[in-house]
Amino acid sequence: MRLTVREMEILCAMHKGTLSETLELLRDAAAKESELPDRMAAINSLTEKLSRMREGDVVFLAFEPEK
Repeated sequence: MRLTVREMEILCAMHKGTLSETLELLRDAAAKESELPDRMAAINSLTEKLSRMREGDVVFLAFEPEK
């Protein structure tokens, strides 16, 4: 599964050891939308991507092209 740099930053900061615990923390953060307005799009996107993960899936970082 390909993650953007912003999604990977959030994953590194919010990783809780297991996929289910990490998803729970991300969902809690999404519920507090007003506290993280500049990160909401990435939090929601990351939550959706991780929710689709299956056993054996790999997460990797994709850098955005320089402008």
